[in-house]
Amino acid sequence: RSPRVSSSAASDVYKRQATDISDNNSRIWIMGSEKLDKDLKLIYGVNSFVAFDYNGWSTDDSYIGLRGDFGTVRAGWLSTPMHYLTGEQDAFNGNNHTQTMGRMTRFGGREIALNYESKTFDNGFNYRVQIAPGANQYKDMKRNSDWMAGVGLHYKHPTNGFNAHYALEYARNGSPDDTKDRQVHSMKVGYDKDDLYLAAGMMYARNVACLLYTSPSPRDRG
Repeated sequence: RSPRVSSSAASDVYKRQATDISDNNSRIWIMGSEKLDKDLKLIYGVNSFVAFDYNGWSTDDSYIGLRGDFGTVRAGWLSTPMHYLTGEQDAFNGNNHTQTMGRMTRFGGREIALNYESKTFDNGFNYRVQIAPGANQYKDMKRNSDWMAGVGLHYKHPTNGFNAHYALEYARNGSPDDTKDRQVHSMKVGYDKDDLYLAAGMMYARNVACLLYTSPSPRDRG
């Protein structure tokens, strides 16, 4: 993917100001597939992105899976449905408060998980479901039953530019104090055709830490 560089300036309600340089997450992707049967393929990917506006490397989605008429099943280090939705909400592909339009993209990330994605139907609808074991999330076998589940629903009209997207993320005992279930809901509707882009979104979160003025982890960007 070709690198792109942009900059922005921002201030918050506390009158703190900052200027950011964003490389928009240049990526290195190694992906492939092997045909197993007439309509069945083995797929794999070992993907990373590199950015000069923070130190180090961070891993993009990496997986092994199967793809066929039934859809796609993958296991590995994968974007949650909530994180996948940020690609629809973040029109400027940014990684700071200004470019992500009020931090609509502040929830979601990547987890070691099992993911199913349906094929895109003729009417423009598809969905994805994901589940991640607690032991992988928290690095603690005692929390293996604290699974995190996610659902994403997506609709893009085949011709008129209308689109709608919804994602849910639910984590058992996923609150900051590990005693309550965490849930996040996010929705976006819009129009994207020719040279016109219009969008509106809303988000609801419960039992989460306040992340309005916290930068995302480098591992979760991109």
